[in-house]
Amino acid sequence: VLFGASAVRATQEPRISPRLGARLERSGSGEAQPVWVFFRDKGRQDGAAEARARALLSSRAFSRRVLRGEASGLGFEDLPLHPDHVSQVTRRVTKVRQLSRWLNAVSAEATPAQVRALADLPFVVRLDVVRRYRRGNPEPFRPLAAGTGMGVTTEPTSRGHDLDYGGSFSQLDQIKVPDAHDLGYHGEGVVIALFDAGFNNLQHEAF
Repeated sequence: VLFGASAVRATQEPRISPRLGARLERSGSGEAQPVWVFFRDKGRQDGAAEARARALLSSRAFSRRVLRGEASGLGFEDLPLHPDHVSQVTRRVTKVRQLSRWLNAVSAEATPAQVRALADLPFVVRLDVVRRYRRGNPEPFRPLAAGTGMGVTTEPTSRGHDLDYGGSFSQLDQIKVPDAHDLGYHGEGVVIALFDAGFNNLQHEAF
């Protein structure tokens, strides 16, 4: 009973996001829009597909995953998109832009009619807009007066350090990066992972 109820509820949920629906209403009837097409699954994966996915991972990545208890070392996100899903989307859109095995989705340019046709595909779980960002004008730069403890450094030996950090000196000095450099630490062999999904954005696909 629970399975049947969840299946009915899944079919009743709109696959076109409200944001995409509003954009399609504002656009012309034949104007193509950049959209994300998210897939429900990746279909059956054969041994060759898994081998190709493993080839994309480094030995460091495998060691890290085994340390976390992932014995196989291969996750769902590593597997390629199902080729039949991709081919069916390709036949129904104006242009395919990108393939993302991590998001299990295809970015494509599609007209409103094409978007509605994509929403009828059984393996498509959701369609949404491709977000855009326009860079604004850079902030005007004004050097601060000397002796304020802030601003740019103009001499490589400023404050007794060997490196010229330019406009980033004040912020790096707060966490003692110049002091670490003076001790001979420069980050060789260190791997850093940076996750930047916005502030308090727990609904992002990364989580």
